[in-house]
Amino acid sequence: MSYLKISIKDNFSTRLMKKLQKAGPRAAHTVAVQIESDTEPFVPARTKSLANRTQVVNSLVIYPGPESRMLYNGKLMIDPNTGSAWARKGATKVVTGKDLNISTAVHSQAQSHWLEASKAQNMEKWERVAGRAIDRELDK
Repeated sequence: MSYLKISIKDNFSTRLMKKLQKAGPRAAHTVAVQIESDTEPFVPARTKSLANRTQVVNSLVIYPGPESRMLYNGKLMIDPNTGSAWARKGATKVVTGKDLNISTAVHSQAQSHWLEASKAQNMEKWERVAGRAIDRELDK
């Protein structure tokens, strides 16, 4: 199965990462849950299927595929042998230069690279959430 994994270990500020390393995996999971929630309005949707199937596992936000990678990059992907967006079983799609037409009917802020858009809007909030989660973990 194909999917898109977003790790909070790889994609966020040094300040946030230092805080999370101090508090451990439970605090990192709390932040990942908040990230998934705050990012949903930016995720392309026609039926909310992708958003509804998204999972948070430890410190990972996992968008199941195969469509998630194509939507995240915002470029049409095709079967190289057929030129079709519908790939044969076992085929590996290739990226074309054609931009996807991402609908904003369900999520008005929907776009490719949705994490970056959410991060620009929510990073300070995520740092506050991390701080509270760290305090809870360290107070135990």
